[in-house]
Amino acid sequence: MRSLAGKSSVELWDTGDTAARLLALLICRPKTFERDELDAMVRETLAPKVRDWFVNYVVKKSPPLGNVTGGVVRRSGSDGRQCWLGAHR
Repeated sequence: MRSLAGKSSVELWDTGDTAARLLALLICRPKTFERDELDAMVRETLAPKVRDWFVNYVVKKSPPLGNVTGGVVRRSGSDGRQCWLGAHR
């Protein structure tokens, strides 16, 4: 079960509000997220600042998607190829 901070961060994230998502990124526990959760979060992150914070505060500290180079997330595609998800700047 996730900690209280983890539950609160998910609730904040689910609001879709940029300020709430930034706060969620500050209080979440990156190592508790599963690969599928991180994948969904990175796909729905549209605001540039939220995307940057997501990469720096969550992805870099998360084992499932921790392969980060220069603000760009690298992950394996379903066919084994590498997909690159970069921050919008």
